[in-house]
Amino acid sequence: MTEERKNTEEDINMMWEMVGLKLEEGNSNATETSPLTMESITKQGVILGIDTKLRYHLILKTNDKQEKITKRLTNGIIIRTTNYLLETNSSEQYIDIIADKKWKFAIIPFALDLILSMKDGSIEIEDLMKIADEYIALWKVAKEPMDYRSQRGLIGEMLSIQKIGEEIGIASAIEKWEGQYGSLHDIIDEHWRIEVKSYADEPPRVRISEVEQLDHRIDARLTVLGIHILGTSEGKTLPEYVDDFVQLGSTCGMENKVKEALSAAGYDDELREEYTSRYSQGGFVICPITEHTPVLDAKILNEAPHSVDKITYRLALNDLFQLDPRNENNWKMITSKGNWQDEDFFTKIITSSSRSDKFSVIVETEKIYRKLTHNVYTMTHGNKWWKNVPRKQVDSIENKLEEWAKKGVKGLDKPSVKYWDAMTTGALKQCIVTKKMWPIFSEHLGISLGNFENNWKIFSELRNTVTHSNDSISEDHLNQGVSTSKILHKHAVDALKSLDKF
Repeated sequence: MTEERKNTEEDINMMWEMVGLKLEEGNSNATETSPLTMESITKQGVILGIDTKLRYHLILKTNDKQEKITKRLTNGIIIRTTNYLLETNSSEQYIDIIADKKWKFAIIPFALDLILSMKDGSIEIEDLMKIADEYIALWKVAKEPMDYRSQRGLIGEMLSIQKIGEEIGIASAIEKWEGQYGSLHDIIDEHWRIEVKSYADEPPRVRISEVEQLDHRIDARLTVLGIHILGTSEGKTLPEYVDDFVQLGSTCGMENKVKEALSAAGYDDELREEYTSRYSQGGFVICPITEHTPVLDAKILNEAPHSVDKITYRLALNDLFQLDPRNENNWKMITSKGNWQDEDFFTKIITSSSRSDKFSVIVETEKIYRKLTHNVYTMTHGNKWWKNVPRKQVDSIENKLEEWAKKGVKGLDKPSVKYWDAMTTGALKQCIVTKKMWPIFSEHLGISLGNFENNWKIFSELRNTVTHSNDSISEDHLNQGVSTSKILHKHAVDALKSLDKF
């Protein structure tokens, strides 16, 4: 290191340290966008600063007064031209290089090269961008043959095949693995289909690449199987997962089929040394797809303009009905013959040994009534349905919406379907049984008001106990509530079918 470079580095570190100490004292007008600054004594045209988000600022004078720049160098360092109101009261245009706190190790050598390239107290834009491009290449993580999302997807499919193989045999599960060949679903049987979706973060949100993937009208039982694949420092690389899976395939005479499928998925074992990312397996999420599952209806493609040939969207799995993956009976169910018929399905859940599955029935019943109520109100009142919600319920709903808005929840513009989610089950019931609306609901539900209210009371009390109370629930109490939820759910299903005829 030359003497000039060494002295400049010491100057930079000292100035940032002094600014940091002054910022800690709190005697400054610094904000998140305007840093506390200090002008270099030894280097003309150089100003260093720190803002209240503790980001480092290197502010350099440029002789180009016209060109505007905003460029992200990496996830944590950006360059932009700005006219900060500095303590020097300068109103000239400056270049501001901003680095998050964790990037201090990277910004110092970058700052040194920029400062040393300055001429007569200013930096040429061309020199700045040339040095920036060199550092971008240094900071960039080396690309792996398959991107992170593709790696997670392949790992998720291999682990899902392994799990399904515990029910139907690993050779049979591998034989049904078709997703990498361009099939609509990942695991295909004559009587059932499974779409595997890997996700990196909680809560689970997955990408649906084609609307048809979740079309319940297929002549097979359709299930979305989510699997949490975490990026970790202590997990296994993709090639290590592949090695395990190839070994598993060889134990049942399917090694060649496995290698063929891996190749079709884009994996090349000759490039194994280029994979450095490590992953660990989290839990599974099992989501049956029925006509009432809140996903984009495949019918939307019939209404799409000719210019639209594909619709991709993200789906929150926590908003879907889920089966307990710890219950082995559920793995048998998703690989069994037949569609997900609500009545038969709920009967199987009620006889299940899993309390988690039984609680899911209650949650699903609540969701379908929120959907039904929205459909009835919009059918009756159109876009003005919000004005017809009972006044007593409006205030509590709007308070909940304000709370959500502060948390950054989107889609709350009036009138929004999320308004129904903001209601308690008590408020939801009042929207249904109000004198003005009950005759319409009754026509489609096919149930008397007294019968409906009695069933709703049992369902709602159990739902609130499960959600808001620490009180223990006996098995008899739980089974009674689930049986009642099944009755209510059946009426809602029939009502939705009735509405479709209008």
